[in-house]
Amino acid sequence: MKSLQLDKPHILVVVGLPGAGKTFFARQFSATFNAPFVDFNHYRELLRNDELGNQVTAELLDQLMLTKQTIVMDNRGNTRAERKELTYFAHKKGYQVLFVWVQTEPVTAEQRAVTSKTATMTRREFEERTHQFEILAKDEVYLVISGKHTYASQARVVLKKLAGTTRSDITSAPERPVPQRPGRITIG
Repeated sequence: MKSLQLDKPHILVVVGLPGAGKTFFARQFSATFNAPFVDFNHYRELLRNDELGNQVTAELLDQLMLTKQTIVMDNRGNTRAERKELTYFAHKKGYQVLFVWVQTEPVTAEQRAVTSKTATMTRREFEERTHQFEILAKDEVYLVISGKHTYASQARVVLKKLAGTTRSDITSAPERPVPQRPGRITIG
């Protein structure tokens, strides 16, 4: 196994239209690198209350940040105001934020979110959430991945951004045992 040392722990905030493939990517990336995964929608639905769900998730995130481990987050950051608030909060705790914008064409996103076997919302809910999404601005730290690519190719793009280098540089790094420390992501 090879390791990618991060100077600071990160919060990888996965954003995009409903049905773009955000949750699929976030869950896979979290599982691959054994990183905590926070899904805001899960807590809002579990508690059947948006406000309470947001409060519980914010508290959970605050506690997870004490570990100084990289965290993967889904279903938060779809508006500029949410992203700004999250970035401010993360920086106060010593975290860097990287927004991972999962994109696919709207027709595919709608089909996945509304009519597929795994559909999670009505057409009206899809339209509301799509309307709420604000594209990321040039001053925000983000990268774009395709919601139609394989998980492996998506993960490679994210790792390149986190490393600030190319995959070949990571691959050619000398083999040596590296102790696990908070904020570390291990490449298998």
